[in-house]
Amino acid sequence: MSELISIVPFNPSYIPCIALKARLEEVGIPCFIKNEFAAFKKMGGRTELQISSSDFERALPILKESNLYHPENISQPQFLIAFNSITKRFPIIKNLTMEMRLLIFTVFTLGLISVLVFYILNR
Repeated sequence: MSELISIVPFNPSYIPCIALKARLEEVGIPCFIKNEFAAFKKMGGRTELQISSSDFERALPILKESNLYHPENISQPQFLIAFNSITKRFPIIKNLTMEMRLLIFTVFTLGLISVLVFYILNR
């Protein structure tokens, strides 16, 4: 399963969070409310709506439509979001988790660098 990312923080009220959660689930995007019970009991703390990083692209139009989405609130670095969207297009690895795709990319890159260094040193 992909990593959960916080897409929208809500403080102090989480009523908009519940409405957005319902809208995302309506289109088949599972989501979770972090610190839901603390907010319900008014214990303070930050309530966050979380989705799987693999569902981010599908959720983005709904988030923008809700006027609650602000990219600076996302807990995942922007380069990982871009990496995820690019590598999901490769047929062989598109069904793997983002972490596995990142691992494969890293191993491939290190292998390529090793071959180039070996070739340069043995000329």
